[in-house]
Amino acid sequence: MRKCVGLLAVMAAVTDWHCHAARADWVLARERPPLFAAELATGAATTAAYLVATNHNHSGISNSAFWGLTTVACVVAVPVFGALVINATEHRQLTSREVFAGTANCLVPFLGGWFWNAQFDAHPAWQSRPTR
Repeated sequence: MRKCVGLLAVMAAVTDWHCHAARADWVLARERPPLFAAELATGAATTAAYLVATNHNHSGISNSAFWGLTTVACVVAVPVFGALVINATEHRQLTSREVFAGTANCLVPFLGGWFWNAQFDAHPAWQSRPTR
């Protein structure tokens, strides 16, 4: 039983550390739930890819190489899937703020998105103008 609880604690810590796009910014979940869901799904998918790749690694590639590959995959996938979801649900393009915050959450989970949101709040001129 003790091993099972320890294994669950380690898995929770690893998933929390590697879940790139999953952010603690619950305000985004209330304001734009489709974008939050897309980022959460992308983070979960890249986390699952990392766990599968490292558990079935017989090629001699290091775990940090797999971590780097899944981070790059997250950085590429978050704007793509975010744009698909936002275009389908709200019929608009992603803003610069959403792209920067989403990709920053891939690089520095939780803190990356908060940093870019604070930067865009401090510099309103950076906001992209809506197009028709």
